[in-house]
Amino acid sequence: YTSDRFGAWKMTSLTNLPPNIIIAILSFDDTTHLSLALWLAGNAELNGILEDNVQFVELRNTEAFVVSKLPRYLCRLRRLRHLIVDRQRNEIMHPIYDRDRAIEVIASLPEAMETLILRFALSRLLFSPNDHHGDLRPSVPIERFTSLVHLQLGNDISWDANFVRMLPSTLAIANLETGFTLEHVVLQVLRLLPVSMTNLTVSIRGSP
Repeated sequence: YTSDRFGAWKMTSLTNLPPNIIIAILSFDDTTHLSLALWLAGNAELNGILEDNVQFVELRNTEAFVVSKLPRYLCRLRRLRHLIVDRQRNEIMHPIYDRDRAIEVIASLPEAMETLILRFALSRLLFSPNDHHGDLRPSVPIERFTSLVHLQLGNDISWDANFVRMLPSTLAIANLETGFTLEHVVLQVLRLLPVSMTNLTVSIRGSP
């Protein structure tokens, strides 16, 4: 609602609101996912506002909203800098459907991304270098994100030396999960982390 010069309230379209108001509405943790619904409404003017202004999107499983695939509209958000996709539900981390589509979306995100938190099973396999169990399918070079500060990838166990050495030099915060022993992590992985690192969480999930 907006008020006229006489103080009377009337309904208004979202497209009549200043872009900064629309983005402010979408900036809260429990409203950021609504940018997808607004995009799917198909209003060209509103979609233009989203393309040019949205910087943060968080998609989480809830009772009313289930993340099953990565939406292609993420590729259109030119100023997107922070993305959180969380498929965990009832303490179980589910995979994302349509891996090829997920790779297409991630590969099209802005290179200036600062936060990538992809909390769904097998998310590590979207990125190269990737020789996990001989999997040679296309993947996204992690080093393309030249401004990345915070990285978290699912509950995968393949943060090996080949992957770690390709991490962007800007990385400061990471959640590292590995299937190797603590000794291997210390000797082969930690020494390869960027010197910019300030916060590291390591989870050891068994041994090779």
